Amino acid sequence: MTVTSYRKWFNKSDEVLEPLRKLCDNRRDWLEDVDSDEALVLCNDPDALSILYRHTKQDVETKIEKYISMNEGAKLHEDANAMRNQAAKKMQNWNQCRNGSRARKANTDVQRTLSFLGEFLKSFTGVADIVRAADQTFGGLAYGTLMLLVTTAVNKQSREDAIEEAMEELALAFPRLETIQRLEPNDILRRLIVEVFEHSVCFCRETITYFSKRSRRLKDAMSPSPLKINTLSRLRRTLLEIRKECDIMMIQMISKQGIELQGMKQQLDDMERTGADTNFRIKRADSHFRRVDSRDKASCLEKIKNLLALKRSDGLDSAPVIVAYKTSLLREFADHRRKNRVPRNMSLKALYSEPSFLNWQAGARSSILLLGGNNFKDDSSIQYNWLSLASILMAEDMEDSATIVSLFCQTEYTPPRMRRRRFPDVIRHLIYQLAEQHQQALKDSLEDISRIMEALDKNNGNQDESIEYIFELLIPILGEFDNGSDIRLVIDRLDQCFWHDDRNTEQHSLDRLFGSLLQLMQATSLSKLRIKILLVMDEDPARKLANKFTWAKDRRRLDYKVDWHQEADDD
Repeated sequence: MTVTSYRKWFNKSDEVLEPLRKLCDNRRDWLEDVDSDEALVLCNDPDALSILYRHTKQDVETKIEKYISMNEGAKLHEDANAMRNQAAKKMQNWNQCRNGSRARKANTDVQRTLSFLGEFLKSFTGVADIVRAADQTFGGLAYGTLMLLVTTAVNKQSREDAIEEAMEELALAFPRLETIQRLEPNDILRRLIVEVFEHSVCFCRETITYFSKRSRRLKDAMSPSPLKINTLSRLRRTLLEIRKECDIMMIQMISKQGIELQGMKQQLDDMERTGADTNFRIKRADSHFRRVDSRDKASCLEKIKNLLALKRSDGLDSAPVIVAYKTSLLREFADHRRKNRVPRNMSLKALYSEPSFLNWQAGARSSILLLGGNNFKDDSSIQYNWLSLASILMAEDMEDSATIVSLFCQTEYTPPRMRRRRFPDVIRHLIYQLAEQHQQALKDSLEDISRIMEALDKNNGNQDESIEYIFELLIPILGEFDNGSDIRLVIDRLDQCFWHDDRNTEQHSLDRLFGSLLQLMQATSLSKLRIKILLVMDEDPARKLANKFTWAKDRRRLDYKVDWHQEADDD
């Protein structure tokens, strides 16, 4: 414990320290009255006197340990002499044993006194350090006096039970340093600490005087009354007052802390109630916002559905369409054995083994994958295409982070030509699915949707013009998506749409649409997005598109496999 930790107790100029200044001033005069060899030497040697009052606690402890060691050695030596002479004459041996017993008792008394002095020093240190913080001179006064006490007591080897008991009692009575550290000092406690310090120094002086003056020792030895030291009773009373004052302050501190803890408990209870109420309010507000958002979204989708002229029967929800279409495909292509050959069906394993698919999927740029092929030759009458299962698998296998739009242009086995899905209907479903997944983008585009749909109704089936209108609308809608968004479009059997009354113009319309999709991939405003489009169709239209748009392959905007025919394994 450093001295600086007691600065809050005293200042050097405090009036309460005046009695200690007087003790410092008369320390030489008092020493001249002490009848001992040590005091005589100190009085005649100014340097030795100066050194005495510069001693520290560690110096006193070292002195006590030295005397304990010396007395233990003397005790062992005299025990050895007693055992060595035990074989001599009986009376002589008996006298030697008796003398040895007295020596052992004297040495035991020295050790006991030194032990009590050590305990006294430890307990007194707490008070001494507090006062020494005000002026280092007081520390020298205390520890110098203790050093002289140790030297005088040991050299005289005269111990009195009253002094020993007093030291033992005082060692237990001194306030514990830990207790004082927790207390904020008041005037009463500061005054009592100074009194204890003063009385302790005076008690040590009176004890030294007792040990050094032969006449007083003889008088006390002849008197049956207990040893009287003037300062001892005052010191006991002061220590008792300090203990009581410390107890009172500790009780007050505990009471204060109890009140503070009660206040903290009340605050915690209030916070718990407030927190529960706040949590309830947040949940209620969140539920309200969800209901409002749900109603707002439903209202927006209803407006878009009306603008797009869509009906509930048009299969607006893609999930049941995917399930029904997949069931039909699996039923049509299941167990189609031809003699000793079994046709293969499309699977994820086959899809992820195809290099063109892997290149398309891994590419960082927006691009199109075009798949084309025919069914096993003996099943060529089947109107479904075996590659359509790839569209189903991709629509089901897309990761959750992607925005997925799937369009299936032929979900019936053999629809009449006039009942095929028209291209504008396909685009209407595309816009509606985008609206479901990005409501705000469609909110901002309601006016554009209304304008484009009105223009489509008035263009009298002009496919080129319709395609221009559609992409004029798609680019700003897709541009509303966040940077880095992953958008997947799965369009199955686009070649089966009803494009025009004139069959000869169907391939031209398909070419025109495909070229517009490639332009969409290269739009500067959509470069922040990763748009991946999968197109599945029959071999012939797919091959024509691949041959016409070879430039897109070179620019890594197009991957294709247009001869992916259904193969069969030997049974």
